[in-house]
Amino acid sequence: MHRKAFLRLAIAIALAVGTIVVLFPAVLLAGKDALLSAAANLWMREVGVLLVCIGEIAQSGPMPNTGLHLVLAAGFAYYWPLGSRAVHHDA
Repeated sequence: MHRKAFLRLAIAIALAVGTIVVLFPAVLLAGKDALLSAAANLWMREVGVLLVCIGEIAQSGPMPNTGLHLVLAAGFAYYWPLGSRAVHHDA
């Protein structure tokens, strides 16, 4: 496997897993027999965002961080109107 192919595969995995973890944190926690809680869901979402960020940074190429900034801006735009309710809605 060439280096570029390996990196593309790693990017795809990071983006896919990160997105799934951000959207469905309880599913991953349940699969690991972990205790479900709002704090655990928040922690898993943080890990998911980090994976998405890593995938975005790796694929940015000539436009470094532009994709990452767009993804983060979309996340902030989504959660901003929710305020503190965003943290407590999973409890």
